[in-house]
Amino acid sequence: MKKKLLSLATVVLSVFALSTQANATTLSLVYTALGDSLTDPNTYAGKDWTTYPEYLCTDMLQYDVYMTLCNHGIGGYKTGDVLEQIKTDETVINDIKNSNVITLQVGANNITYAMIYSLADSGLISLPFYYYFPPETDIPTCITQATDVLADKDNYYHQTYITGVKDDLDQIISTIREYNADADIYIATVYFEQETFTRMFQDMFAFTTDESALLAEQYGVAANEVQNYFKDAAAYNDKVYYVDNSDLANIYYFQYNEAGGIADIHPNQSGQIGLKNDFKNAFGAGKKDQIFTTTTNDFTSLIQKVTDEL
Repeated sequence: MKKKLLSLATVVLSVFALSTQANATTLSLVYTALGDSLTDPNTYAGKDWTTYPEYLCTDMLQYDVYMTLCNHGIGGYKTGDVLEQIKTDETVINDIKNSNVITLQVGANNITYAMIYSLADSGLISLPFYYYFPPETDIPTCITQATDVLADKDNYYHQTYITGVKDDLDQIISTIREYNADADIYIATVYFEQETFTRMFQDMFAFTTDESALLAEQYGVAANEVQNYFKDAAAYNDKVYYVDNSDLANIYYFQYNEAGGIADIHPNQSGQIGLKNDFKNAFGAGKKDQIFTTTTNDFTSLIQKVTDEL
């Protein structure tokens, strides 16, 4: 179970209290961001957008906290890829060793790969163009078969990419702890919203709303399973905190490539701001009940001051 206080949130809030006094106090921290395309700034190459790790660093300045960012997010990464990265990439390893705070946002690709390869293995879709169905496919029948395939918890790809998340997370956390015993670790995983994912499947496969909703519902079951692994990892590891980003509204997360007609589920600029706010809240204000195991009246009052600022 978790021990007490002294997370990054504690430091940030304490610095905030000092900064409201006569002389501001500046604290310098090193921040390493790990994850997939949501974290990777290269996802937005050519677009004048800012990623959530950059936003976090900017926002912390108002509390006189200067955060040096080491962003190692890589588009397409699954939990297993992050594990391999932190075991073999010397630059990443050194940044983790020197970090005060580490964020991890990953999991969507685990589910996507599990779905793609499960359906392809069953002959329901074709690779490498996973949105391509064989000619003369009976789509309604195919969708019924697909939901049965995806619901099979004994499916090899489900075991590898979804159930395997639990072991990956355990190893990621233990590996980070080998390098750095003190850093606060904030973990977030795949977000899910039924209506949006229904539209995504409609755009990708030209399904009807009902057909798309069936696949989206099954995606949601897998997303919930992965979320639970992340929540457990946070609950049973000291100084590891779960960041809940599942309550963001549809508009904050998704954009669509109208020219190509294919759904793009990467956050737009508003989505990056929303994701930044979720991590920022987890640092102390919005998720204080999850982070702080004991408080005093004075400390509760201090948290409220920061909450009012957010």
